[in-house]
Amino acid sequence: ALQRAVLHGEGLSAAKHQAVGNDQADEHRELLAQVIGKRFENLPNNDDQGCDDSHLDNDADVGRYPRADEADEAESRRLMDKPRCKICDAAMESYLLDEKRKVHICGNNPDCEGFEVENGQFKIKGYDGPTLECDKCGSEMQLKSGRFGKYFGCTNDECKNTRKLLKNGEAAPPKMDPVPMPELQCEKVEDTYVLRDGASGLFLAASQFPKKRETRAPLVSEIIPHKDEIDPKYHFLMSAPQQDSDGNPAIIRYSRKSKEQYVMTENDGKATGWTATFDGKQWNITEKKKAAPKKAAPKKKAATPKKSTAKKTTTK
Repeated sequence: ALQRAVLHGEGLSAAKHQAVGNDQADEHRELLAQVIGKRFENLPNNDDQGCDDSHLDNDADVGRYPRADEADEAESRRLMDKPRCKICDAAMESYLLDEKRKVHICGNNPDCEGFEVENGQFKIKGYDGPTLECDKCGSEMQLKSGRFGKYFGCTNDECKNTRKLLKNGEAAPPKMDPVPMPELQCEKVEDTYVLRDGASGLFLAASQFPKKRETRAPLVSEIIPHKDEIDPKYHFLMSAPQQDSDGNPAIIRYSRKSKEQYVMTENDGKATGWTATFDGKQWNITEKKKAAPKKAAPKKKAATPKKSTAKKTTTK
């Protein structure tokens, strides 16, 4: 059962509080001062909350293009169901302070400073979508929309951790902190690389992103010196082959099909067909067989030109 503490009064000055009596607790007077001081800017109005106010709108037609008289009747019911001020009998506006307290303020405020604090169990309407536990600070992450699509963002104001929402509806794996690699110069801009963890695994990006934009896949040999700075979930890459049989350096890639990192090699920007995947215990190398060189076809003998025979003509 809900308990309503009547905290009516005519003002907030010390003299007027004493005139009201000892039935008002000091903490309630401080509460009212805070509420009126904020001018209700940060307080959710009870009409906008997810409380059980079904008794206010039992008409099935309300909310579905109601007629003027139906709308007036519904508004009248709302006004009649509102608590009345104990001082001036005006309708009071209700605001949820938290899940256990609701404050009712006289509608004639500030001319009338009557108010009440109601104690009970209230449901504050808010986010009711999917949530995740933040891998950085442990706070709740909620689904949000941004310029690049939907993502999960941490609700902690001091934590700016985000996780991308993948096309299959799952959250991208937790990302590690960027690892500076000052020894690696960017190829297109004047900057150095940092190793980042994205939805598609590890990649190198310009350290001054987004001012300078450049990305590329890292080599196995480039991440080994930074093993202690890289998340342990990627330590299996440290034992990957660093080159193929032809000496081409191994490049770290991400398979969208298997959702796993693997290594491969390229020659002049084209895949060589050499790949290596990790099965949890060891690396398995797959290499396309090189096509045997085609035998040169025997040269055809040049055909000898036929001698042309000219017919002799006689003249008489």
